[in-house]
Amino acid sequence: MTATARARLARWPSSSVDGRRRDDGKRSSARERWVTRAPTRVRAATRRSWTFDDARKTATTPDGARVAYVSRPDVKFLYDEIFGRGCYDGDAGGSSAGGSVIDVGANIGLASVRFASLVGESGRVIALEPVPAMFDALARNCASMCGAAAAARGTVELRGVREGSVAVGGGAKGSGCGVVYAHNVGVGSTRGEFTIDFFPRAAGWSTSSKTRDDEETIENVIEYAFEALKPNDDGYDGLEQNAVTSVGRFVRAFVLDPERAASAGFFRRVASVVAGFILRIVVRCVAAYMLTGVERITRPIVTVSDVIDAHGLDSVTMLKVDVERAELDVLAGVSESHWPRIHRVNLECHDTSGSLDRVLDLLRRRAGFDDVRVDRLFGGARLYNVAARRSS
Repeated sequence: MTATARARLARWPSSSVDGRRRDDGKRSSARERWVTRAPTRVRAATRRSWTFDDARKTATTPDGARVAYVSRPDVKFLYDEIFGRGCYDGDAGGSSAGGSVIDVGANIGLASVRFASLVGESGRVIALEPVPAMFDALARNCASMCGAAAAARGTVELRGVREGSVAVGGGAKGSGCGVVYAHNVGVGSTRGEFTIDFFPRAAGWSTSSKTRDDEETIENVIEYAFEALKPNDDGYDGLEQNAVTSVGRFVRAFVLDPERAASAGFFRRVASVVAGFILRIVVRCVAAYMLTGVERITRPIVTVSDVIDAHGLDSVTMLKVDVERAELDVLAGVSESHWPRIHRVNLECHDTSGSLDRVLDLLRRRAGFDDVRVDRLFGGARLYNVAARRSS
C-alpha cells in the first residue's frame, strides 16, 4: 500500500454511529448493520435516499453505510449491482466459511466487501486494483465496512513487485468478515508493467491503454441507459436520482419497446423514434464528456498464478474478473497446474473481435469447466456476464 493510502486509511473511521440500538441496548454502527445485512438484499420499503459529500468523496447508502468513491456516477451503480441485485450472490454462494476469493479489477472494493462477508472471519479475499485513487478508496471501504484488519495479518509480497500488500479490513473476531488483502497492481498474462487510461469522471471505465475502445464504451452506456431508465419498482437501477435522470425517464417513457411498437399507431411510433433519437444523442454526449480528462498511469502487472503462489492458496472458491476488455489476458495468466484449484469464475466479457468465443473456449477446454453460463448484461450491448463452475 502506498504511503498516501496508509495515511488516508488512518484518518478513515472504522464505523459511524447513528440512533439505532442493538438488542443489548448499545448503539449499532453502520458497519455492523452492513455486515449483518450483507447476505440479503436491502428491502425497497426500508430504503432511504442517497446522500453525497463531494468534498470528501463519500456517499451514504440507503442503509447508512458510508462509501468512499472516486467518481460519483460509479458508486450507486456498483452498490445496486452488488448489494441490491446481488450480481455475485449465486456464484459466490459457494463461498463457505474459510473460502478464498480473488477479486481482479476490484474497483473501490464493494465486491470485495461482499465476498468478505460470504467467506466469514476464517476466509480471505485478495483484491487487486491498479489505479492508485481507486485502490485508496478500496482500502477505506474495506476498513469501514469490514472493520479494522486483524492485527496478526502481515504483508504478503508478490514476486517481481516492489510493494507488497497488507490486510486492509476484516478477519478480526466479531467482524463477520474475512480478511481482505489488497494489492495496488494490475493482472495480466505475464509479469512486468503496463499503462492504464484512467478516467477521473468515470473511474470504473478505466482500462489498459492497449484495450481502450471509447466507441464500444459509449455504445454500452447508451444500451444501459435505455434499460435503466425504464420504470423500475425496486429502485436498483444504478442511477442517481437528479434532474438529468428525471428528464431521461420522461423522454424514455415515449420510447416503445419492440413488442409494444408492433401494435402501436403510426403517430405513436413516430414519437417513439424521435424520443429514442433524442435520448441516444444526449446519452452519447454525456458519456463522451465522462471520458474526457484521461490520465495515463504506469503500474506493475502480475498474473493470477503469482497471486495464488504468494498467498499459498490450495483452493480458490471464486475468481472474479472485471477488467474492461482485458479479461482474456487475465485468464491467460493462470497456469495449467492452478486451474484445478479454481472452483468458480465470474467475469464480465466485452465481446469485441470474437473475444466472447475465445473466453468460453478457454474456460471449457483449458480450464476444464463443465458448467458455463452466459448472460447479456443489458439491452443490445456487447457486454456479457460469464459464470463458470465445476459441477463436481
